[in-house]
Amino acid sequence: MADIPTPEELGAQAFAGAERERIAQLRLSDEAPTESKVAHLFVEAHQGAIAYCPEQSRWYTRKDTHSALWTMDVTNHVGTLVAEHVDRLSARYDPKHARTMQRAAFVNGVEALAKRDRRIILEVPAMDAAEHVIGTPGGVYDLRTVVRLEDFSGVLTKSTACSPSFDEPGLWLQLLEDWCESAELRELLWRLAGYWASGSTREQTAAIIHGPAGTGKSSFCNAVLKVLGDYGMVAPVEMFLTTGMREHPTMLACLRGARLALVHEIPAGARFNESLFKSVVAGDPLAARYMRGDYFKFDPCVKVVFSANHLPGMTAHESMRRRILVLPFTRMVSRAARQKDLQARLTEEGPRILGWILQGARRWYAGGLPVVHAVDEASERYFEDADVIGAWLDDCLDLGPNHFAASRDLYKSWSDWAREHGERIGTQKALSNRLKERGYSAGRNSTGDVRGFRGLLVR
Repeated sequence: MADIPTPEELGAQAFAGAERERIAQLRLSDEAPTESKVAHLFVEAHQGAIAYCPEQSRWYTRKDTHSALWTMDVTNHVGTLVAEHVDRLSARYDPKHARTMQRAAFVNGVEALAKRDRRIILEVPAMDAAEHVIGTPGGVYDLRTVVRLEDFSGVLTKSTACSPSFDEPGLWLQLLEDWCESAELRELLWRLAGYWASGSTREQTAAIIHGPAGTGKSSFCNAVLKVLGDYGMVAPVEMFLTTGMREHPTMLACLRGARLALVHEIPAGARFNESLFKSVVAGDPLAARYMRGDYFKFDPCVKVVFSANHLPGMTAHESMRRRILVLPFTRMVSRAARQKDLQARLTEEGPRILGWILQGARRWYAGGLPVVHAVDEASERYFEDADVIGAWLDDCLDLGPNHFAASRDLYKSWSDWAREHGERIGTQKALSNRLKERGYSAGRNSTGDVRGFRGLLVR
């Protein structure tokens, strides 16, 4: 049999032709075709254009064998390729064998065996593993230098919505001046947008862009989200806020590879799902699965951003403080100044906005996030208002080095106060943990028969 060119030599458009040529050269055989042999031929013909991820139970495809970008097959394209492959191959056999091959069970068996072929296995840890690069329709860019990489050999499954342009985004810069009180806040937003585009979570910080309606916060967030394309997602409110329902593992699966998760409009009175929120912000490993798929583990690289009129409540005050930045959007845009075609104009300027984001990433990699006094003040006000434990301590307890309060008395006082103020009571153990986080020491009274906390006295 003559050698057939490999897919890499032929290019993506020649895959089908190479497969037909290979099949045409097969000799008729009295030996019955097996699913294993047909699967081996299928992988041989399409290797380089298809891959299978067993952890996700998903096929991936790419249009160009020289491209780093792989796309999840959500249209069953690979299943169609398998069926077409079997159909063409069956023409080389006698009618009896052909009928066997064209049965659904045979075709499904070929696909199942192809999924196990090590030549096309794609593993989750290999996907989008380089935190400092970003895929675009025009190529792969290094975010540290904003240089297009000609020889990137990694695996990308995400792409921005457009290729970047590094011309000045005039409209965008004017809007930032309208929305932001200071140049310092604009610089912080610039670097934050660049950080959101990266695969890093080293800041371990989520942003709440807070302000009344008409201040531009939604327009800012939506424009950034749109140009980031596959790297961005709109997260349901219930993912990071408590709803009384446990998050479904398929909800977490969409975080794999995402770099920006935008949550629109926090309902009044909503509270953080603190356990999941802290895990995601810190980049702790998560377990998730797709519908009807097996569980897989991944390290999230997503940054959570809230665009909100209302600020969510919390209980774990001290442990949440370092994970949240509140960015105040307080400038009201007058009705006369609002542009009816703003979204269309921002879409047109999308490539330049993406270029601005990539330049912001370079600035963030070089110098981190700047300290902005207005952001520190807004964040501190938020924590003071959200500090329900602090409010209870002020209202119901006296502090002093010689004081001691029994745990049961503290919990009763807290329960009464929380019930009166509409706060979640929780367990006595949870209250003890909150007090320990604030530096209060647990112990026993002078006689040693009562557990409690030193330095506190219930009024």
